[in-house]
Amino acid sequence: MSVGPDIQSLFADFPPTSYLREYQIVPAEQIPQPYRDLLDTYIADLTSRFTVEELYHEGQQRHLAFTPVNDATAVAGAANR
Repeated sequence: MSVGPDIQSLFADFPPTSYLREYQIVPAEQIPQPYRDLLDTYIADLTSRFTVEELYHEGQQRHLAFTPVNDATAVAGAANR
């Protein structure tokens, strides 16, 4: 059973995909460290463009597992309400 969008739907969010003829899903633990570091860089760049709330709602809309993480400032602000 698959949870979330299928891989083609995800690729459709990042056009163009016409060059992508085939793909293979590789478990995270099999990805070499230099590629993990590169992926971390891309994810950090992407997520820095949005607020926590925007990312959370986008993830929910796309059926991706997103959980907002609050920093100490946000937690302190919530306690003062």
